[in-house]
Amino acid sequence: MSTPSLTGLTMRRPDLDNLPEIVLPEGYELRPFQPGDGPSASATLSLAFEDEWTEERVLRDLAENACVRTMFVVVTDGQVVSTASAAEMESHPGSGYVHFVGTHPEHTGKRLGYMATLATLHEFRRLGYPDAVLNTDDHRLPAIRTYMNLGFNMEATDPTHFMRWLTIVQALEGRELTFTALPDGPPDPEALSTLFGMLGDGRPPGFPGS
Repeated sequence: MSTPSLTGLTMRRPDLDNLPEIVLPEGYELRPFQPGDGPSASATLSLAFEDEWTEERVLRDLAENACVRTMFVVVTDGQVVSTASAAEMESHPGSGYVHFVGTHPEHTGKRLGYMATLATLHEFRRLGYPDAVLNTDDHRLPAIRTYMNLGFNMEATDPTHFMRWLTIVQALEGRELTFTALPDGPPDPEALSTLFGMLGDGRPPGFPGS
């Protein structure tokens, strides 16, 4: 008997106000995708997601995809080493959708993914979107921390999501968290707000209804 696959986890930034300034380390440039970026972009995405990305896939799914408003890349020495795309998806109509954020392993720790994602948020605000949303996976802990630092909140659309978020927050905090009562069924925003507030970075919960 096969194990059912888990649904993706959703995070949302409820507004696009007070966005930080984009500041890159010396030697790096952030700009939209250009012809000639395909080979290094495909190499970076392949390593970041441990999946096969060809130049053709980069063009088809991102750079030339009708859903993608702008594919941003961070470049050094002429090579794409980080990327994030500003898109709009049918699954989240009316919201800006942050798509495929990935950084080359040799360039992690420099906040390049943070800045590329921030570029999509500035683009969404320019285009008039009210908020931004993204999907992520349980194991992408550094990315989830980055998204939280950019003002994204956890959402739950499936009964499994609260326990999965609890596991993630425990991993990010490095300690076990306990609840006297766990949600029965899909968790409400207040339960997620309480969980989010347990993070030790001093951020306010920011969930509706909290």
